[in-house]
Amino acid sequence: MAFHESHERLCPFCKARMSATAPKCFNCGRLVDEDEDNEPDRPPTNWGLLVGIAVGLVAAATIAFALRGRKDEPPPEDADVRELHQLMAERMGRTSLNESSSIAWAEFEPELRVGRPFNEVLPWMHERDPGSPKSGTLIGTGGRQDPGDDRRAVFLKDTTVYIHLDTAGKIVSWERRQPGS
Repeated sequence: MAFHESHERLCPFCKARMSATAPKCFNCGRLVDEDEDNEPDRPPTNWGLLVGIAVGLVAAATIAFALRGRKDEPPPEDADVRELHQLMAERMGRTSLNESSSIAWAEFEPELRVGRPFNEVLPWMHERDPGSPKSGTLIGTGGRQDPGDDRRAVFLKDTTVYIHLDTAGKIVSWERRQPGS
């Protein structure tokens, strides 16, 4: 198209200048006489958003994989509690506070239910493991607690169970730890 041609028009698709008599746009290659409505209207793909979502999913999966199976570190006061429990055991003539219990975790676990008053568990323990303080299952406070978080440590034959109670004395949760850990 010569510069001096006065009969020019814009391509309806790409808006490039073209000759009024040209059947096809030299810029986009589409036929000028095509009806614009013949093609379905599709919104443009937002590749930046798609890439951002993909990167976010990969990052979330990487973090989840890295944290998988990771155990929380015991609170610092647990070391003090373990030291105190070991001292108590030595003064009672035991190698550990778990030594004299005849109750195993497999027997004790069915007695734990969320919402059950801890005072209902105690009679079962006394029936199952009668004896003096030197020959029975010991129950301690479980160390320092936050206000409103009452914790009991039950020293069973094969594990130590920390039972968290609410203000009404009902079981909220429990965690099991191997003796000495």
